Amino acid sequence: MKKLNTISPSNSAVGKFSTYLAATATVGILALGANSWLIPAKADSGREIKELNEVYQQVQLAQLHELEADFHLAGSYGGDINGEMALWADNATLTIASTGAVISGKDAIRTFWTGAGPFTHYWVGLTPAFKLTADIHGDTAELSFQCVYVNPAVTPAVVAGNAILSGTVKKVHGKWLFWHMNSLPATF
Repeated sequence: MKKLNTISPSNSAVGKFSTYLAATATVGILALGANSWLIPAKADSGREIKELNEVYQQVQLAQLHELEADFHLAGSYGGDINGEMALWADNATLTIASTGAVISGKDAIRTFWTGAGPFTHYWVGLTPAFKLTADIHGDTAELSFQCVYVNPAVTPAVVAGNAILSGTVKKVHGKWLFWHMNSLPATF
């Protein structure tokens, strides 16, 4: 055994060859293992893309819920007209179903909201969560929600206004904004 130990180190070609074989075997085993991991990943890539798309859609839906919440916050307690207008695209339209009036552009929509009930009274805007619907198509979506305005100054609180805001919203610079909306009468 002692002789074998002394022969091996002296033969550098055998030592290098042994190291080469060990390295080659290790790389081969790793390559086979990696290949077995990649094949299922390729097979699952369609499912993973679908799952990522579903997560993306859920994020977009959460952002649309936030748009609705911001809308009602801006129209509550006497209103925040600047907060309201931050939710509208520059080329937005608002159609008032009861009169057929089409209000075009952010300045005209500002004028309309300034004279509307939520901005002239101390009301609180609410939306029953189950009344919000959204159909997302990339950077646009069809959005609809009910607006119930309650007057908290009287006891018991009284519903002072009830409408539906429905139409197309669009994403501008990563933020959802109202674009072509309709104000419709609502019934409970």
